[in-house]
Amino acid sequence: MTAGPAAAEQGRRLALAADLTSRARRCARDGGDDPPALARRLEAIAPAVERAHRVRFDPPYPGAGGGVENVRGGRRLVLACRALGAAGAPEAVVVTTLIEGRAPLVSVAPPATALTAGGLGGTARGVPAPGGQRTRGGPWRPE
Repeated sequence: MTAGPAAAEQGRRLALAADLTSRARRCARDGGDDPPALARRLEAIAPAVERAHRVRFDPPYPGAGGGVENVRGGRRLVLACRALGAAGAPEAVVVTTLIEGRAPLVSVAPPATALTAGGLGGTARGVPAPGGQRTRGGPWRPE
């Protein structure tokens, strides 16, 4: 049995998620747990990941979101961006969740996945829709 294109795409997404998670966790060990501060530090890992996986993040990794939320156990910041292939077509949606006191969590979903802030139904500000129209940037990063 041979794997088809769908399996290859899923494999690329899994590899991207593993790489981003590993780098995000290393970055988190180098500083405190403040989600906005960690999000700013995560920007530094994007160029190496883009080169390694031949993608470009839009908006730049770690993406944009709806702002810091108070949740049981700390503050949470959920950020999202699209991974675009060499031709500019969306290949994946990258969602990074930063919670004080926990290791960063990075999920990579299929490109048609709807982007929402925190998965709660609000549109993630600053993240382009599949058609490319961008909304305002995330509150943790100046536009």
